Amino acid sequence: VCGCFGDALIISNWQTLYKNLVINALVIVLALRAADFKVGMAAKSQFIVFLTIVLSFLGFEYYNIQHLPVVDFRPWKVGNHLLPENPKPIKYYLTYKNTKTGETKEYLSKDLPWQDSVFMADWKWLNSREEDPNFQEKRTFPMVDNEGNDWSNDIVQYDGGVLLISIYDIQKISQEQADKIKVLYQDALKAELNIIMLNSNTTDVYNEFSERFGLPDMDVYNSDDTALKAAIRSNPGLIVVKNAKVIAKYHINDFPNIEEIKTILK
Repeated sequence: VCGCFGDALIISNWQTLYKNLVINALVIVLALRAADFKVGMAAKSQFIVFLTIVLSFLGFEYYNIQHLPVVDFRPWKVGNHLLPENPKPIKYYLTYKNTKTGETKEYLSKDLPWQDSVFMADWKWLNSREEDPNFQEKRTFPMVDNEGNDWSNDIVQYDGGVLLISIYDIQKISQEQADKIKVLYQDALKAELNIIMLNSNTTDVYNEFSERFGLPDMDVYNSDDTALKAAIRSNPGLIVVKNAKVIAKYHINDFPNIEEIKTILK
């Protein structure tokens, strides 16, 4: 998967190599035969066109840095479902070993002849595994509490929706940004909305900076920084999720008021 464009271009490593080779070959041809290309435009006009293109690109990049990307191809795109809408049952497999012959067999849990007394006397349990047919459809990532439990599936399915504040590097946020988080948190509590913090820093680092900025004492779950960056390109950022569906995302520069959030959660 292309790291820059997410799901926009899904190709294998070999396909990526061939693509790059073709692009490089075309660039080399253009460089070697540049003198053969004739431009029917005055030098001044060429410069104006060139400058306009450069400034447009720079302006577009600046906008996407100060706000969220105009086009989003990543898994947490607004409108995407984070969990399968019609999940298939998980299959559980059990491996048993014959105590007399040493033979091993794997059974689907529902097919295990556990009521067969002869089987149960001669076969001993070795291990088990599970097969989740919904794995490829899941777009969630771990959201771990202090005891190491992953609550991601429960969080994205909170009744009434949930506000996820994402901070992948708390050492890079400012006091002004922290103040915006505090206001949003207080307003969310008054409106009786679920709101939690997703953070990738260690507990000690988070606590130190949280006290310095006066961040509210809210529920904090740990996630990988790469996963948080892929979910939203803002530090901090806000993701609104309801029924495991991404409803809205906001850059810190565009944090909404609580009335707007209540409206989109209806």
